[in-house]
Amino acid sequence: MYQLTRALVVGLLLAPFPTSAQDRAATGTHIGVVARNSDGQPCLRVADSSLTPGLRFETAAIPVDGWSDISGTAVLEIVGVRPGACASFPGAFGDSDYLLRIIEGTVNALTGGPSVAVVGGTAQLVYRDGTLQTDLDGDGVSETFRGCTSREGMHLTLWSGVPLESERLWYVGFPVGYDVIPTCTEADLRQR
Repeated sequence: MYQLTRALVVGLLLAPFPTSAQDRAATGTHIGVVARNSDGQPCLRVADSSLTPGLRFETAAIPVDGWSDISGTAVLEIVGVRPGACASFPGAFGDSDYLLRIIEGTVNALTGGPSVAVVGGTAQLVYRDGTLQTDLDGDGVSETFRGCTSREGMHLTLWSGVPLESERLWYVGFPVGYDVIPTCTEADLRQR
């Protein structure tokens, strides 16, 4: 398995979970990415500037074809706003950066695979059938995360059901700084 390095976070593009304003207000849920700063402290990049210290949430690594496997979940707590970018992420889409404290488990961000966080609401991250899933809207139907690689980058997506067969709800992509074996399909990379 490859070791992810700090080069992965250069040029990260993030977007919030694209629900309607009414749905987002009702669930209070956002998807973010967890990384480690150069000092090793975990941090969160998410499109929500209203998060407060003490808020706890779950994070988990997304299995990425040919890159990483299931590696567990962790509970994190927001300590405060991070001055400057989380792990050198460039600012995009109104994202905010937060410093975190590990409450339970371990954060494999940037060592065991890319980690995502579901912040706010009651959705939980669950590994099922070799995939990372959640039920963001509480309708009993799981949304599924997918990770894949292109020639020089990694791409993370969230699908309304079966990846590549249902609606893509969320996307983040970033370069890894060197060539990797592509595993992404056109559907993974298609602009919405």
